[in-house]
Amino acid sequence: MASKIFMGNMLELMEKILNNLDKEIRSLYSCALVSRHWCEMSIPIIWRNPFSLYIVKPTFISIYISSFEDLEDDVKSILKEYGININFQNPLFPYVRFLEILSLDSLNSSETLSETRNLNRNPKPRPKPETSTETLKLPKHQ
Repeated sequence: MASKIFMGNMLELMEKILNNLDKEIRSLYSCALVSRHWCEMSIPIIWRNPFSLYIVKPTFISIYISSFEDLEDDVKSILKEYGININFQNPLFPYVRFLEILSLDSLNSSETLSETRNLNRNPKPRPKPETSTETLKLPKHQ
């Protein structure tokens, strides 16, 4: 039954419906849990502009970075200095391909929020690396 829904025009209609939910993050997450097909249509929409979401999770950067296939050693060392875990194995989706909008201001504010949350757990602040985000060049994927 479910396979018939995703044949013909229904797939196109479903994509249009999900695209209209791009501001309804909870609805998109719920849709991603319905079935494999819905998940494959919902996840790219969620990861199009993840910085616009009000849900700030520090694991976002690690998950996103893990979808790059080859990172140079100097990039890896910079990411480790910032406390970004790059040791995720085989992400489920090529997240880097979905990203359409990269807001450095939002990234910076999410990092600040993450550090504020961790302040109670780790009272000793770690030193900031000398590298700025402008010098961090990540590979482009198509």
